[in-house]
Amino acid sequence: MKNKNLVLISTDIKAGGISTMVGIHAAALIKQGYKISVILYKTSDAISSIEYCTKNIYNKDNFLTVHKYNWLDSILLKFGLSKWILNIVNKCDICFVHNARLIDTIKKNSTKPVFAVNHTAKISQLKYFKKADMIFSVNHIINDQLIDLGVSKNKCVYCPNVLIDLPEFKLKNFSSKNIVIGALGRMVDKKGFYDFITALKILKKRGIPFKAILAGDGELYNKLRNTSKDLKELEFPGWVKDKKSFYDKIDIFCQPSHFEPFGLTVIEAMANAKSVISTNCDGPSEIIDNNKNGILVSKKEPSEMAESIIKLIDNPEIHKNISISARKHIENFYSINNLQKVLSININNYFKFEHEK
Repeated sequence: MKNKNLVLISTDIKAGGISTMVGIHAAALIKQGYKISVILYKTSDAISSIEYCTKNIYNKDNFLTVHKYNWLDSILLKFGLSKWILNIVNKCDICFVHNARLIDTIKKNSTKPVFAVNHTAKISQLKYFKKADMIFSVNHIINDQLIDLGVSKNKCVYCPNVLIDLPEFKLKNFSSKNIVIGALGRMVDKKGFYDFITALKILKKRGIPFKAILAGDGELYNKLRNTSKDLKELEFPGWVKDKKSFYDKIDIFCQPSHFEPFGLTVIEAMANAKSVISTNCDGPSEIIDNNKNGILVSKKEPSEMAESIIKLIDNPEIHKNISISARKHIENFYSINNLQKVLSININNYFKFEHEK
């Protein structure tokens, strides 16, 4: 099956989990020997993600072609497919889509099988997934949700996000007098960063010394800065391109999301051997074994997050054990090798099943 030609298409533009995973999926498929054409908006962050994720793949130019569409093509994508995009799709064996609404568009304009990656678990998108030939969901809950909706179990595959590589790490010397607390992500309501700031204010009120970094960008950037203007301990560096440098600076990573189908930053932090405190969302609850390789707290309860931070500060041995367990967990379950196997097995099984019908 390695001679199959695949198309990956996404409408995402800004930096975030989907753009990152487009790059990682591209690398995983190339590593398995597939030829792929990627169709992206001309300013999509996924373009740089692909460049980064495939940079060390030998002879990648023989397996990868990136096509960039413009604003007119993006309009056409909502109502159909532009001729050149349709031409590329019709020459492929499978079209992978990373945005649910594209399923319907491609199905109406092509006979090619559509494999969809279910990143977001949005209820409004479930109707689109019913039309896909196979769906790769990033957590068990949304995978089961599709089955409950009536999608054939044979089409639903649990496929968590992974990391393109595992960073080198060294356990940081932990000192309660120089603690650095970090959070990272798109600055939108569902990420819960107001709760993170409230948790920091609780620490300050309790007289606990700390420094904090809230990295990222988005529509709430200025409002979050204004909310924290009485927190001189908190730094806003904007969107960080060098994530390794960010994780190296911190001791504890906080994920305060109200809604998180996966939690790519959670596995990034764990891979860097950081103690992670995350809200108990669908994705993080499947990644974290509470109080063993991380800590789970209730959503929209910043006091719980504050208490968990204090617990780690007061118990360096617990902090150390969680950090070590976190790294081991990522090594075992969230490497790109796992993704390669899942994608390849299901591509092969699909064509085997189609041949036997």
